[in-house]
Amino acid sequence: MANETSARADGAQDGRGIETPVVVGTAGHVDHGKSALVMRLTGVDPDRLPQEKERGITIDLGFAELRLPSGRVVGLVDVPGHGHYVRAMVSGATGVDVALLVVAADDGVMPQTREHVRILELLGVRHMVVALTKVDLVDEDWLELVCADVEEYLASTAFAGAPVIAVSSRTGVGIDRLAAELDRQVDAFLSSDVSRRRREQPARLPVDRVFTVAGAGTVVTGTTSAGAFAPGDEVEVSPAGARARVRGVQVHGHPVDRAVAGQRTALNVVGAPDGAIVRGCTIAAPGSLHARDRFDARLTWLGRDGVSEALKSGQRVHVCTKTSQSVARVLLFDGAQELQAGQEALVQVRLDEPLALRSHDPFVVMSYSPVELVGGGEVLLTRVPRRSALADADRRLLEAVRHGDHDEACSLLVADARAPMSAAEVADALDLPVDACARALEGDASRGEEARVVRLPARPGMEARYVGRQTLDELVERMAGSLAGLPKGDWGVPALTLRDSACPWVGDEPFAALVDVASARGRVARYDTALTTPERAQELRRRSGDLLDRVGSALSERGLAAPMVDELAAQLELPVADLQRALRGLASQGRAEQIDKTYYLDSRAAEQAREVVRRTIEQGGGSATASELRSALGISRKYAMPLLEHLDQAGFTARDAADPNRRILRRG
Repeated sequence: MANETSARADGAQDGRGIETPVVVGTAGHVDHGKSALVMRLTGVDPDRLPQEKERGITIDLGFAELRLPSGRVVGLVDVPGHGHYVRAMVSGATGVDVALLVVAADDGVMPQTREHVRILELLGVRHMVVALTKVDLVDEDWLELVCADVEEYLASTAFAGAPVIAVSSRTGVGIDRLAAELDRQVDAFLSSDVSRRRREQPARLPVDRVFTVAGAGTVVTGTTSAGAFAPGDEVEVSPAGARARVRGVQVHGHPVDRAVAGQRTALNVVGAPDGAIVRGCTIAAPGSLHARDRFDARLTWLGRDGVSEALKSGQRVHVCTKTSQSVARVLLFDGAQELQAGQEALVQVRLDEPLALRSHDPFVVMSYSPVELVGGGEVLLTRVPRRSALADADRRLLEAVRHGDHDEACSLLVADARAPMSAAEVADALDLPVDACARALEGDASRGEEARVVRLPARPGMEARYVGRQTLDELVERMAGSLAGLPKGDWGVPALTLRDSACPWVGDEPFAALVDVASARGRVARYDTALTTPERAQELRRRSGDLLDRVGSALSERGLAAPMVDELAAQLELPVADLQRALRGLASQGRAEQIDKTYYLDSRAAEQAREVVRRTIEQGGGSATASELRSALGISRKYAMPLLEHLDQAGFTARDAADPNRRILRRG
């Protein structure tokens, strides 16, 4: 059974047909016969509410399965046609792939016909079939006039050339032709880039119904708009942010192993707090979708039907996207005060209530009161600051996102950023897959002198970071300028101190990579554990060379009985900190060996000590006591014990397991 249901979810043939991830949605004026047509096509009455039965109109979304002549089984959504229920229409139309526009032959194109077509255009629907219903009520001449009227109207829309099929839900005339044309449009959609892209995105289901089933718990329904859901999946409820688990999945009422993008889906979810899942929320893959209270967008302003009124910057409106909505303000950029009907512009939308949004989501705008369609557009960026003006770089980025030029968007975002960014950070900002961002950034960085983006040097444990070429130059110069301002008595500063003074907005790991670049360019130099200017480092190294020679001579003079650090500092009249730096310098050059924190030996003396210890142990039959080794070395216990512990830690010697008081040579 599990294999059969999985096959249905992926488009395999079973007794019901080929389960196909496409949703057909009705649209059209009230009382033009949408529900009757759905019932004729599917055998299911989409009007399920008592009020709908009583009034004879659809006031909420209705759902059914539609079996096409090819054997495909697709979802069919019936939406309200009455103007009072436009928000319900938007909710249903959001998941539509192929529109079934219903126009009554005895009425023709009416206000809600135009409104629904505009909504479909704004939501990005591009496949349509027109059903000219009630043809049994008109004569041939009238039918020809209405058909021409519909074609003329659609010619100025995104649906120019859409097939118009005359049908009668009462007699069945034209129903077979209509089903065959829907089949062709479904095939066209399945071949489109839209169908491919949504399968590649993280799982997402905008919720249009929530109810409780005895023994199962919470069930949500909607159209899976991206990715796929399977039993056992961990999911996140947005905007609440609650986590839950998918217990079961159904497509058109049938249990399946997986529901994919484009299928009407029911999810049985468990684990979410009470009240977290409501109509209008979104079920998504964890971390893939964020609730935002503002976004930058491309807006097309229509004005109210028959009223050519302009949008005023800051005007309150209703914003609907997927199955959710919020009151919002629309702000025009760069001091613009109005947007005239029929124009489009880049805008920032500020929401009263956060919505679950992703780049390229379509949205519809309705006037605040009365609630009528006035515009719509496309979400471009959701992770944006509150701003009223756009710099040239901001505008270029928004235009790149708008036109789907994702490689260009990645490069522009990094080139204009104040700090280095990882591919994951770019992906989060642009709502793109991480691997696609990484490929785009690597491609730009490989262009040599023409590259706008530079890949920072790799460091252990750090994910790849990218920075704009101009930004990199500016950051390097800020670091160099900060070091140039050091007082003459200061020989350098710790790396974090320089970071905090030059570019505190840059993280620790990317800053370390920036230091590598600045050092390679000769603008910053490392001296001991600090950073300084190249000129000061050169002077310090010259002075340090003299100091190292003094300290090295003092060590070699005493051999194995070299003075401890505090004793040597007093002898040479040096600050302990300066002496410790000198000793570390000698050790890094191989001229000295650190025995412990307070004891260093000249490297030749240390090698001599190893030879004495080796010879003494071999002459002692393979082992020797600490006392025997101390006598052979000719030094006091003060020096001998740290030295012997050091040789143990270095792996030259080890305590004898049979007699811990004796030491043996560690072979190999």
